[in-house]
Amino acid sequence: MAPWGHRKRSATLEWQNVADRILEGELARQTAGSVTYITPQSIKLPELSKTLDGLRVYSTQAKTTVEVEDLKCLDYNDPVFQCAAATAQFGIDLLSSAAGFQSLAITGSEILEETKDKKQKAVDHEIMTDHAKEFLKKVTGDFPVVVVRDLDTLNARTNKRNPDEYNFHQAVVIEINMALVHKFIEAHQSLRGLTNNERSNGVELSDGLKWERFRTVLFRMGVTFAHELCHVFTNYLVRNPKLHTPPSVSYGPWRNGKVGESGRQWEWLTFGGYVDMRMGSQMERVAIRDENETKVAIFGPQVIAKMLHRDFSGLPFLNPEEWEGEDSIEHLNIFARTSYDWKQKYRDIFAQEEVGQSKDRLGQVELSEEMVGRLLIRREQGPHRIEADNLRSFALDRYAQVAGNSKFSWRVAAAAASQESAYELSQ
Repeated sequence: MAPWGHRKRSATLEWQNVADRILEGELARQTAGSVTYITPQSIKLPELSKTLDGLRVYSTQAKTTVEVEDLKCLDYNDPVFQCAAATAQFGIDLLSSAAGFQSLAITGSEILEETKDKKQKAVDHEIMTDHAKEFLKKVTGDFPVVVVRDLDTLNARTNKRNPDEYNFHQAVVIEINMALVHKFIEAHQSLRGLTNNERSNGVELSDGLKWERFRTVLFRMGVTFAHELCHVFTNYLVRNPKLHTPPSVSYGPWRNGKVGESGRQWEWLTFGGYVDMRMGSQMERVAIRDENETKVAIFGPQVIAKMLHRDFSGLPFLNPEEWEGEDSIEHLNIFARTSYDWKQKYRDIFAQEEVGQSKDRLGQVELSEEMVGRLLIRREQGPHRIEADNLRSFALDRYAQVAGNSKFSWRVAAAAASQESAYELSQ
């Protein structure tokens, strides 16, 4: 296989550049004799969060214009809330991993360097890792509002407000596509034996394939949350909702020279390409794609299960320009394909026949600024506090579910036997 698409700088060089900038900042505060050269591997990572606090999830079935009154604030035992909580936690854990955190810091530094309005450089990019740690701490301590609704062909969207009016990390509303949430709930219920989960061939999935499908959807939605939190990080840094991500901070087909896409750049730096999910004959599959959209690397079930066990040691898998053939990545349980094969074998997950919706879909209509502001000040039925390990157990225990009381003391009701929780990666 020929090398992947052209990119001015490799991920390795990006990481070295941010390490050099961090070193320069340290040199300004310390004597040369006391400084150890900082490499990406030696950057101190944030501690894994113990709780996910402040989560409020709204949903609506409205098919026309959406008003605040149409949005229902969900209780913790609602499957949609549980989906949002479990996948948001995986997104946070991804951002806190070695590759994810370094990629977040690199993206933040480039955003500040390239921001046109110099007055909006509200923080010092030379200590970007400190800003990234503080951001993740604030997000887990008071998570942004989440709205689940029809977003047409979008996975998710972040709506920003002026951060001077709110906490810098929370002046946003994150929207998640209801179609993705329905896939999660369907796969979770099937795994727990509540539905047959039959596919087009009329054959029920085996238990191993049910786990595989559930973990695939959970993984994809977790990446989606991490992607959207990159946009929240942009607002946190520049502190101006009217400033877009600089055009140079982007990747793949989103590199249009007009506006950047920090979430896609983060995906490239973290995984080696941007993340895509399509529908196969029995279940969804997740892959990363190169900048020119000519090559695809499909994630096998073992590599997804490994990451959902919070083992991110393989990231980034390889820089795209280094992937020269199938033999170089199949030992990682990742399978190289052409873009043509990917689109021929797997269908668009947002096709009308997949999501069962009509042509009269208004998911592309953004929430109004007034509506975002009203959502940010609503506090009914929340905010909630959830133990992070409880949410992590969703990938391990088929019977995991969030439970709690009015004092926000949360736990997971695990009805499965211990051997069911210790699910083997090989399945």
